[in-house]
Amino acid sequence: MQPLDIHFCLLSEQQVANVIPLLHEPFRPDQVVLLVSQAMRDKEPYARRTMQSLGLKVDAWEIDSYNIHAIREQVLKVLTEYEGYSVGLNVTGGTKIMALGAHEAFSADSSNTIFYLDTGNQRILRLFPDYVEFPLPDLLDVRTALRSYGFSVQKAAGNSSLGDPRLTERLANRASYYGKALSRLNYLADRAEEDLTVRLEPRDWRNKPLMELIGLFREQGLLDHDGRSTLGFPDEASRGYVHGGWLEEHVARIVRNLQEKGLVRDREMNLLVNSPSGAENELDVAFTGRNRLHLIECKTVNYQFQQESARGDQAAYKLHSLRQETAGAFGRAMIVSFRQLRLADRQRCRDLNIDTVEAGELANLHARLQDWISR
Repeated sequence: MQPLDIHFCLLSEQQVANVIPLLHEPFRPDQVVLLVSQAMRDKEPYARRTMQSLGLKVDAWEIDSYNIHAIREQVLKVLTEYEGYSVGLNVTGGTKIMALGAHEAFSADSSNTIFYLDTGNQRILRLFPDYVEFPLPDLLDVRTALRSYGFSVQKAAGNSSLGDPRLTERLANRASYYGKALSRLNYLADRAEEDLTVRLEPRDWRNKPLMELIGLFREQGLLDHDGRSTLGFPDEASRGYVHGGWLEEHVARIVRNLQEKGLVRDREMNLLVNSPSGAENELDVAFTGRNRLHLIECKTVNYQFQQESARGDQAAYKLHSLRQETAGAFGRAMIVSFRQLRLADRQRCRDLNIDTVEAGELANLHARLQDWISR
């Protein structure tokens, strides 16, 4: 497809549908014209800023949402403002009526182009003046995806690793054996929040998996144990790593491996982001693959405990909300849990279209993520 001077885009909740074609260099225009319904007025500033950050000039025109005759006439009138330019309509967004009305207006001139983004099959479909399919390369990065929905990144973790990959691999592969012991160690790490030390109880000494865990983390310099009753952490970063950061690092390491294989386009870990309303959220692991944003929430708490039953709900609902706000229909979400999920939480994840990997499934996480990306 020849490059166009201007892309006309129908603004909708699925913002990245308009952004992805702009990232494709052979297809990249010089300018974007946003066709905005009244319902989408509040989304226009995010789309404008994202497209301007790509070096594009952006104009915006308001059109109707559902009156097809009004839409056709409004789009025809807008087109007269850009005579002499090669123009194309990205018909992926907007309401169905907006798409039909705009299609009618553009197809009145055979020199115009109409195209549709098919991310499921990784292609751009030219619908007018003739039908042609163009393969779509992997283009979307994490920050562009977030920016498209008005999110800003406030803080990101560095690439430094606290633990040995062999340690996280061992923990993940023996999740069933270490499960209860790790829940106990999480509890002890919680208790050490103030001065980074906590006292072991006599029952802890009789807990063989727990003492093995303490030994494993001690070998890595991530905790101190005086051989008697005191457990301590050298710093807050080490305490956080033992408390669950190791699982985030394990997942991020697998994602990095998939990136090296060309299955992941971009990845970020421990992103602190601000929503358009200013609310702060942390993303444990975020990556893009096949032009979709993937969000992973990592959990090491024991959702089987009655007193923690609400936390499974919170994780699912938080992740569902974040996916809807940061990626819409172009996003996917997964909970990776070291412990077994309750049946109710597992069903809730299914209802919210959130994938899960839990307990004994962790040993097969690499294959599960690979399959998740390819779907």
